[in-house]
Amino acid sequence: MTEELKKRMQWRDTFQHNLLISGILVLIGLILPAIISVESFMIYDSLFLSLETQNQGLLIITAFKLVMMNSIRILPVYMASYNLIEYSRPKGDHLKEWLVYALGLLLIPIFYQVVFILYHFRYDFGMPSIIIMISILLFTVKDLSHINIIKKSMFVILLLISLQWLDVIPLLSSYGFGGGDVSTDVKMFSELLGADSALSFSGISFFIIFLINALMIFKFLKDQDTVIKTLNHQKQMEKELNELNIKNLRVRTSEEMEHLVHDLKSPLTSIQALVSFSEMLLEDEKIISYMGRINESVDQLNEMISEILHENRKHSTSLKDIFESVLSQISPVIGSDTIHLTNQCAETLIEVNKIRFTRMIINIINNSLSATKHMNGQILINVIDEGENVHITIRDNGVGIAADHLDKIKEKGFSTKGSSGLGLQYVEKVIHNHGGVMMIESVLNVGTTTTIMIPKGEVEYEKHFDN
Repeated sequence: MTEELKKRMQWRDTFQHNLLISGILVLIGLILPAIISVESFMIYDSLFLSLETQNQGLLIITAFKLVMMNSIRILPVYMASYNLIEYSRPKGDHLKEWLVYALGLLLIPIFYQVVFILYHFRYDFGMPSIIIMISILLFTVKDLSHINIIKKSMFVILLLISLQWLDVIPLLSSYGFGGGDVSTDVKMFSELLGADSALSFSGISFFIIFLINALMIFKFLKDQDTVIKTLNHQKQMEKELNELNIKNLRVRTSEEMEHLVHDLKSPLTSIQALVSFSEMLLEDEKIISYMGRINESVDQLNEMISEILHENRKHSTSLKDIFESVLSQISPVIGSDTIHLTNQCAETLIEVNKIRFTRMIINIINNSLSATKHMNGQILINVIDEGENVHITIRDNGVGIAADHLDKIKEKGFSTKGSSGLGLQYVEKVIHNHGGVMMIESVLNVGTTTTIMIPKGEVEYEKHFDN
């Protein structure tokens, strides 16, 4: 699957998800007029009472109730529009991006029309609605992608309430504000009460208060988004720097290893030359035999040094030799007497880097020793023939590993013992480089079983030879 196809599928899933959320919000918006209405808010009761008592304060309270009622009823559709545009825009694909913009904005007038069909009254699609749509468009362009929807909705709510106040200001009627039936009636009652100035002053004051709060929220969100982006950028730079440092360290380590190997091999080469020269001069067969054994030991040392440096350098080795090496290295360790080996494949050959493969098995055994050191521990090692593979099973009756840790033990840096957590990383890498597979089964307070499957015989590996 190409990267482009993955992006398209990801956008499709995101769009469908946000379309569902927006659909739910629209449905809520269509239900609200049946619950929140002029009657439930007692708008006209308050209007007539203000006229009877000539109470301008009551008229302003009624206007406040009207603003809150309208804001609550239309909030879901504006949030649906905002959600669809903000979280469904496919960045980089301009055609789809503009289609999403169009769909999100057209959602609002279509919603108004559906409300009229269902309830036989019309939401006024006037200047406040147009201004809110433009504001949503500008807000989404700012791309505050690191701020969650709940925080962003606070800006939309405050902006919506502030603009709803413009509908009840008598001075703005001639500019396309307050064309709805109820808003018109509020302004008519205001004129009858001679309260146009008071209502206009109150409307402008509340408009400014809510708008300032909306702008403050916007500024706060913008600053927070900038801080989060800066922190994320800093983390990314630190990650890249760490990766670069690790890469440089590996290069330097590799160079140092090459120098070390050269330094180690130089005296060995001298020893071999002297041995060969001595063999030519000596006549005693016993001493010549000793010289031959020295020469063989030097060859083995050369091979071991090469295997340490070149992890992909492998040669055929019997499982008898491998486990003799393992047990000889592990024997000085406290608890090694609890290790019991059953090797049914002693003469079977596997092609391995003996040094690294041996260290890998020792690493697993050390984990078992650590798990059984405070109890009557037993570590059983079984080597069996399984067709084209050899199965090496290392089983202990130690403390085991918790189920929630079992999936994490191979992760870099994870450890249940407070160590660096690199042990199983090394084990898995060595097994992988030998074409093998590792399985770990564990039960808490029962024990752990590690099974390694390694191919037998000649296997195609990359080989490195020294000059």
